[in-house]
Amino acid sequence: MMQQLEQHPVVYLVTGDIGGTNSRMSLYAVNAHQCQTVHKATGVAVPTIARTYRNSEQYVPESVLEQEDAFVQYIMKPFLSYCWNVEEQQQYIDRMVKEQQEKKRKKQQEQEKDKKDDSADEEAKDEDDEISQTPVRLPPIRENGPTKIVCCIASAGVVSNNQVRLTNLKGLLICGTQIERDTSNAYMKSIVRCVIINDFVAQGYGCLTLQPHEVQHLYGPTIDFSSPNNNGGGPKVCVGAGTGLGECYLTQSQHDETHRDPYSCFPSEGGHVEYAPRNELEVELFQYLSRKYASHHRISVERVVSGKGLANVYEFLAQKFPKSITKSVHEQFLQAGDDQGRVVSEYSKKQPGNSSNKEACKLCQQAMSIMMSAYGCEVGSAAIKWIPTGGLFVSGGLTPKNMEYIAGGLDTDFMTSYRNKGRVSHILDRVPLHAVLVEDLGVRGAHKAALVAYQDYCHEQKQKQQRLSKQKQNEDEEDTYWIMSTTSMKTMTTNRLVIAAVVAAAASMCLTLALFPPASRTSSSTTSRSSSS
Repeated sequence: MMQQLEQHPVVYLVTGDIGGTNSRMSLYAVNAHQCQTVHKATGVAVPTIARTYRNSEQYVPESVLEQEDAFVQYIMKPFLSYCWNVEEQQQYIDRMVKEQQEKKRKKQQEQEKDKKDDSADEEAKDEDDEISQTPVRLPPIRENGPTKIVCCIASAGVVSNNQVRLTNLKGLLICGTQIERDTSNAYMKSIVRCVIINDFVAQGYGCLTLQPHEVQHLYGPTIDFSSPNNNGGGPKVCVGAGTGLGECYLTQSQHDETHRDPYSCFPSEGGHVEYAPRNELEVELFQYLSRKYASHHRISVERVVSGKGLANVYEFLAQKFPKSITKSVHEQFLQAGDDQGRVVSEYSKKQPGNSSNKEACKLCQQAMSIMMSAYGCEVGSAAIKWIPTGGLFVSGGLTPKNMEYIAGGLDTDFMTSYRNKGRVSHILDRVPLHAVLVEDLGVRGAHKAALVAYQDYCHEQKQKQQRLSKQKQNEDEEDTYWIMSTTSMKTMTTNRLVIAAVVAAAASMCLTLALFPPASRTSSSTTSRSSSS
């Protein structure tokens, strides 16, 4: 079965959430009234078409990562082509369904083996719902046609001059200006605006879309999610650990016709502040990471608080306590590549091969304890630095997957470290702390930023039309003035010619009178008459 858009959209919004693990691209069809399909429960816009590019599958070959147009050639153009290719959409959907069925089968086997509850099956159903879509046939884009495409790409890294380089992908360049200027096909020609934002700016804007059932309250006051200026309009902060560690903050914005949202989000590189060890074991961890990364003066907190950071902590513990290693887990860890953190997280909750499931891998548990303690410490530091009375949101991929380490009460490693802020700990009583249970904040925020970019584009076009209209009006007024001036000049010239003729005639008469006075003409006449007689 295939969906088909009944109305040709005026504009498409294309968003990208580019991370160290996946690149999630989405297309939203928007009509002239900016209407979009929205999720019934959350009110969040639903992509018309979406696709995930796994970095591990090397959609962008490693050999071309440093080329200036690699992102355009291997992600942007193929995605736009995919959106208008029904057959390619069907192939991708079939592959995703097959992979999901295989994951579900493995989870069911684990459930039977470890005698788990039905949570794994329910999780599998939720993931199935995410990919249970049919191909969409979009109206073709005509050369120089009316359709416009507005893009927003959210990416990890420092954004400058509307471009960013991904340090996790060998400096892959994403340049909004380059994308706007590309005219190699009808899709690229239709792109009228492409903005590049930091991935955690997208996370921050995504926080503005959250609903009560999508978060879990951890500490401090609660938030009224029904009000855009909840909690008095105080600043908001988002801190999230995933592949890396990101942080951002939001403040109230001036509400005018170009800024319709009550908050503006600003990027931060807070994940790269120094890691501060707090006990002897963590001092040894610091020394281990200093040797590993050849950094003798500082270690970023991201080296500990992130998926890769969790792998670093386990690696340190494995070399310090070799007798505590669970061989089967360690072998999986060594073979997991970029998923080493996931292996540690999973086996901190269960012991492989033990159907009683009474114990977990102790080394993995210890690694999780150290990482979560550092995580809570950094979130608490963000709380006392920004005092976000509008809300402090703990997001990222690690949060919803490890809630038992975060939300298990005030005595968890995370909450204990969060609340341990010495003389200023009382400030935390004013900060609404919430754990985010959804993982699509980046996608939501990129869409929100794309919609703002579209509104800005429309506003600029309106101003341009007004300037052109004013210019035309001025030109018309100048033409009218010139015509009136020309007519006036002609009239003046005519009048001057008449006056000149009158003056010339008068002068001629005067000259005649001067040459032939009246007296001489009379005597002449008398003499003539006498002669005649």
